[in-house]
Amino acid sequence: MASGSSILRRGDAWACFAGLFSVALAVGVRVSIGTVYSGHEARQLLSSLVDGGLYLASTTTTASATILALMLTVLGFVRRVDEDFDTAWFSQIRWVSILAATDFGLSAVTLLLMSVPVSESNEIPQWWNVALYYTTSAMTVIITGLTVSLVVMLLTAIVGIIDRVAPAASESPD
Repeated sequence: MASGSSILRRGDAWACFAGLFSVALAVGVRVSIGTVYSGHEARQLLSSLVDGGLYLASTTTTASATILALMLTVLGFVRRVDEDFDTAWFSQIRWVSILAATDFGLSAVTLLLMSVPVSESNEIPQWWNVALYYTTSAMTVIITGLTVSLVVMLLTAIVGIIDRVAPAASESPD
């Protein structure tokens, strides 16, 4: 069985790869749409981005807050278990918490940006529509990458707990 620290490092690498892959995929989609030149185009694209983006941002806000609460529960559970967890595992829990808090903050800001009633006002300058579209689009891409990385890091942390608490459960059957 591999040591806990090597599993965590490998899991961190997978989390980084998964997050960057998600960001690259989302950037590829945005690039395929092309450059937005006018405020009218931006207003239309922003309107369709907001339709799905509100669900994404509100879901990641809820998920991130839940993950933070569960990290406190995990720390309490670990203190009651007789097994010794190494500093690499606690470091990963710290990073999961930092990513969850960052994801929460970015999701909340994205929700605020998406609540600007751009389509309802003709007095907003055209450059504002373009800037808001690109900012909101970038925020959704970053949120997506962070969330994917966060889930992979959680998986690694759970595997670390299982390896410590029930090592026989992590061994493959012969």
